[in-house]
Amino acid sequence: MKVLVEGAELARAAQHVSRVLDKLDPDHTHITLTAEHDTVTLTANSRSQWARTRLDADVLEPGTVIVAGYWFTALAGQNGPGETVIETRTDARGEWLHTVNGRTRARMRLMPGAAENEWPDMQGMELALPDGTLPRLINAVTHCASRNQSRPLLTGVHIHGDGDHVVFEATDRYRAARAQVDAPGFTGSVVVPAEWLKRVGRDATSLHIGSHLVMASNRVDEDMTVVLDGQYPDIARIIPNTEDEYPLVVHAGRDELLAAVKYLRALDMDNRDTLPVDMTVTNGEVVCTQAASADSVGQVTLDGTSVDGAMDGMLCLNAQFLADITASWPHGTVDLRVRDALKPVLFTQGDNDNDEDDGARLQWRQVLVPIRQ
Repeated sequence: MKVLVEGAELARAAQHVSRVLDKLDPDHTHITLTAEHDTVTLTANSRSQWARTRLDADVLEPGTVIVAGYWFTALAGQNGPGETVIETRTDARGEWLHTVNGRTRARMRLMPGAAENEWPDMQGMELALPDGTLPRLINAVTHCASRNQSRPLLTGVHIHGDGDHVVFEATDRYRAARAQVDAPGFTGSVVVPAEWLKRVGRDATSLHIGSHLVMASNRVDEDMTVVLDGQYPDIARIIPNTEDEYPLVVHAGRDELLAAVKYLRALDMDNRDTLPVDMTVTNGEVVCTQAASADSVGQVTLDGTSVDGAMDGMLCLNAQFLADITASWPHGTVDLRVRDALKPVLFTQGDNDNDEDDGARLQWRQVLVPIRQ
């Protein structure tokens, strides 16, 4: 094999596929390079995930080789931009991969005994989502997925459709998020690892769903994962569809609320995961207070906030969870709908927000369970 490629594109491609390599599994630490038809394809996989990407190349000699994935990715990242020559050579000690980029050159032994990275034959359908909708759906819910591997199903995002709508939802039992878009065609239900979805969703433009596999792709990249098995919790029971029966509704600006939470979190030098923000409503003003320590207390009165109704007592919310919600919120205003200080708070978009973007009518809802003190 001998090819000429752009160094920066090679670095990007190697970095992309190396994300699925598994340092703890020697059988899944290599990358397969295939050169044919003016294209070089890089493929890698772990036991449950696959990645493949293509880059334009001048293919002087077609072929397929298997290389040590971490070594090749590190080398490609250091080569920098400019023309890079990749070719295989054989001597008395075996087969080698040689790279030349400007005044730098390196070689490494190939891995002839390793199994070639195979791409699964997936049968599924593409979600017919409006342009630009997929990353917004992903960003709206992935922060609510659990990081506790003892509950593997809750580390995923539940994607389901009824033929008219597609819903993305996630929960870790303390918070939950649900995003829905009008999109015809898909009927089914899968649970996709949230970390995988968050990683590939930044660049993906389409999502294909099969019975056991899900694939995200764009013009040059393809990523695939095995779905999680099990019955996902019924989020509809946690996130209500109706918005009435709330004695207190706080209409807050997203940016103002996020800035307040960030300010209060900055007072906590220990970066605690469960640091509370106390929210009170007095004379129509919303005041957020955080006692980071016995020697440090912060308070912010939210600007541009209006209140409908009243509430007895103080609402205590997890500061990090509140920051995650506001950071992921897609609209300029957010309504906090409160029943009392102990029941879950429902977050919905403000009445004046236009929920149509690029032709997609979206519905976003999240709930957060208060901290009991």
